[in-house]
Order: sequence, then C-alpha cells, then structure tokens
Amino acid sequence: MIKGQSLVIQFLLFFLIGLTVFISISGFFRLQSDLSRDDIVSSNKRLIGNFLSSYVIQMQDSCKQCDFINISTTLVNTTGSYGIRVSAGNTGLDVSTKPFGKNYLSPIHNLNYTLTMSGSGSSVRPLILTLTKTQNKLEVSQ
Repeated sequence: MIKGQSLVIQFLLFFLIGLTVFISISGFFRLQSDLSRDDIVSSNKRLIGNFLSSYVIQMQDSCKQCDFINISTTLVNTTGSYGIRVSAGNTGLDVSTKPFGKNYLSPIHNLNYTLTMSGSGSSVRPLILTLTKTQNKLEVSQ
C-alpha cells in the first residue's frame, strides 16, 4: 500500500516540476517576444515620423513659386494589427499606435516653429499632406 502511494506522490512531484519548467521557459520566450515587438513598434513610429518629415521638407523646398502643395502617401504598417495614427500640432508630427503609450514626436527639423500644423489621420487610408505656403500652414488629412 505504501509503495503505491509513493508512486503517485512521485508522479505528481515530477508533473509539477515539469509544469513549472514549462511555464518558466514559456514566460521567458513571451518576455523576449514582447521586447522585440516593442522595439519593432518604436522603430516603425520613428521611421514613419522621419518619412513624413522628409515629405514636409521636400514640399517646403521643392516649388518656390507654388502657393499650395498637396501630397498623398500610404503608410506601410509593420506593427501587425496595431493602427498607426499621425497628428499634427504646434509641437510637430505626433506618431502613435493604439495600445502603446509611447509616441514619437517629430519636430520636422524645427519647421514646427514656422509652420502652423493641424489635422490627423491613420494608416488605414492614404494620408494627404497639404502645405499652404502663403499662410505657412501644414494640414494632415485623409
């Protein structure tokens, strides 16, 4: 009778040890996955901010006699199912994703001091950047 009980206790003990090892290894890989996803999302936000910043600089510098410039662009979303939102304000272009709290703020190489910026859009549809040179106004829309 004691031999049967010791086999059951031994089986339960090894089962709990195996389960603990499995949970700790899967937790480690989950942590690594979360860290790499956060790195990818923050790099993508920085890349999109720099991409839009280069468009604004190109718009500002390209046509000297134009009063109104309009560019439409599509954002490539590499963050999976998380949508990317771009807002324009007095501090610059603010690129953010829905579940993450960190935003990337691009001052557009200090053009935010001379331009009045407004509007917002998301990566679901193409973004339209409109620059009115006579009023020094940049608008982001869809």
